[in-house]
Amino acid sequence: FEMPGKHKYVYKDNQITEKFIDDLGRYTIRQNPDFMKLDIDDEDKEKIRQNIQAEIQRRQQELDEAERLLKLEEEQEAEKKSWKNIFKKDN
Repeated sequence: FEMPGKHKYVYKDNQITEKFIDDLGRYTIRQNPDFMKLDIDDEDKEKIRQNIQAEIQRRQQELDEAERLLKLEEEQEAEKKSWKNIFKKDN
């Protein structure tokens, strides 16, 4: 096994061949450790990691900006309310 976890694979009926079932059986009894293993070299894995990290940073920046805008909007709304209270008539 590459690492602990859960993996979901979806196959079309024409992909389930006798060889596939045979390889799956060998994998189950640990005679075929390379079954369904991704064949990606370390350089490509590093590029994928970098892309994921860049995406995480981009999303965090978007989230920070959205939170900043929300806070600014809330402050402006509070300021409007405070001005309304100054000019509010006393009954």
